[in-house]
Amino acid sequence: MPAAVRTRAVAVAVAVLLAACAPGPGRTPAPGAEPAPAPAPVVVPALGTAADDLPAAAVRLVRSDGGEVPVAVRVAATPDARRRGLMGVADLPDGTGMLFRFPELAAHGGFWMRDTLVPLDIAFLAAGEVVAVATMTPCAADPCPITDPGRPYDAALEVPAGWLAARGIGPGTRLVGPE
Repeated sequence: MPAAVRTRAVAVAVAVLLAACAPGPGRTPAPGAEPAPAPAPVVVPALGTAADDLPAAAVRLVRSDGGEVPVAVRVAATPDARRRGLMGVADLPDGTGMLFRFPELAAHGGFWMRDTLVPLDIAFLAAGEVVAVATMTPCAADPCPITDPGRPYDAALEVPAGWLAARGIGPGTRLVGPE
C-alpha cells in the first residue's frame, strides 16, 4: 500500500475513533469529563394569587440595538388564566411579569385592569415582535378602561409600570422564549 494511501487510511480511522468516543445524544460523557450544566430553574416569586399555579418560564426581550433584557414570567395560555391575569397581585417584583399567550388565534380588543392592584406596563406582541406598549392603572369598579393596541396580537407581556420604558423596550423589540 503506498504511503499516501496508508496515511489517509490512518487519518480516517483516527477520525472515526474520535467521533465514536465523543459524547452525543444518549451517550454518557467519558469518565472525568464535565457533564453539561442543567438549565437553571426559572424562579418567579410567589405572587399570593392563583397566578402562582401557572407555569413559570424565562423570556428575553431583545432590543434593536441587540441588548437583551430577561424577564421571569408566569404564562397564561388558557381563557380562564388570561381572564384572571394579575388580579389581586399586591406586588409585582422587578424583572417579573405575566406572559399572555393566545395560541388558538390572534386576539383583537384589549386588556382591562379590573381588580388589579398595581399599575402595569403592557407590551402587545405579534409573531414575537412588540407592536405596541402602554401603561395601565388599577381599576376597582366597572366600567374599567380598555387598553387596546388597535391591531391583532398573539401575546402580551405585563410587567411593573415604568419597567419597559426604563429598559428601552418598545415597538420593534423581539420576544425570545419561553425557554
